[in-house]
Amino acid sequence: MAPNYRSLVPGGFFSSDPFDRRVPVSIRCNNAGAINGAAWERRYPGYVDTVETTPGNKTTIFEAPEYGVAVWWELLRRYRAAGARTVGGIINRYGGGQDYSNYVRFVERKTGFDEDKEIPLDDDAILLAFGKAMFAYEAGRATPLSDAQILFGLRVGRADGDVTAVHQAQSALRETAAAFLAPSASDKECVPALIRLGSNVESLHRIQDIAARTMKANGYGYTMHNACAATLSAFLQEAGIAVRTTLGAGRLARRLSQDRGWVRVDVGRQVAGDVGVANNDVHVYLVVATQGADQMTIADNQAPTPHTRYASGQGHKTPTAYFLRAPDEPPRAAMQVQPAMEGQIDQDFYPREDEDTNQLLEPGSPSPS
Repeated sequence: MAPNYRSLVPGGFFSSDPFDRRVPVSIRCNNAGAINGAAWERRYPGYVDTVETTPGNKTTIFEAPEYGVAVWWELLRRYRAAGARTVGGIINRYGGGQDYSNYVRFVERKTGFDEDKEIPLDDDAILLAFGKAMFAYEAGRATPLSDAQILFGLRVGRADGDVTAVHQAQSALRETAAAFLAPSASDKECVPALIRLGSNVESLHRIQDIAARTMKANGYGYTMHNACAATLSAFLQEAGIAVRTTLGAGRLARRLSQDRGWVRVDVGRQVAGDVGVANNDVHVYLVVATQGADQMTIADNQAPTPHTRYASGQGHKTPTAYFLRAPDEPPRAAMQVQPAMEGQIDQDFYPREDEDTNQLLEPGSPSPS
């Protein structure tokens, strides 16, 4: 089957002829970083072939340039795991032992970054500047890719090549953001829907799948581990409460209390629809029923069904520090929402213990982390 050369972003640049020698190799091969044919690239969607473009130099061809950007991000992830995380460290490793000092100086001039500057993989603003400089050096000219194409490629990289997941996330973001431009009801009016979602096994599975896909899209794999805040974010959004998808439990608690005016409630006074926050912000969860001052039925990332938890921490759990309750009044301003994507649930991936999520990076774009 012939390759389907295209852009994954409407109207974006792409090359349909990887052998047009009038065009720089990295541009004509849809491989902005000029990645040179590592075996792991072959599992990526959009992989076409690896060819020798100049004597002794191989380059991978991709169907779409966004795939090439995704593989560049994956290469940076692998470099980072091996200890190369600064401008100089990345570029010198890129060179495989060659003298790449001119490359480093070029990128420094283009970006204003010092060679010792760390390149975080979750910060799109820094990655965009760094990528455009590297892509220009590889091509000998400015990259023809738009910022939107590069950013889409970064998200594909974080999603391990799952383009469908990225498209779904962006579509859901547009739809949800549009919905929340209208005047919102109070969060308290959404609590009955929130309780229904957490009480029903089918809707719980759907919410957990959304959360697991959020984790995957942000580089943590399709998992429920460390996904308590992602799960609660999805619950809140599905119920009509406009919170940003958040991966850190403490950050999500602060967004509810500071941005949406949720009221702090002492342990022992919790009711269905409250959000529990464990000591040191290591866990957040949704209360769907109470059985006295201590025992509750909750929904979270730790089980495929609503399950028992004690506010006191009985059963080797972290004690709950406090609860948050939706206020009567709507928030002063609607928040921008970054939802995730839906699919099919895999139930064999639940953590047994509370996990500290406070060091997890923010989803997607420039770091509010």
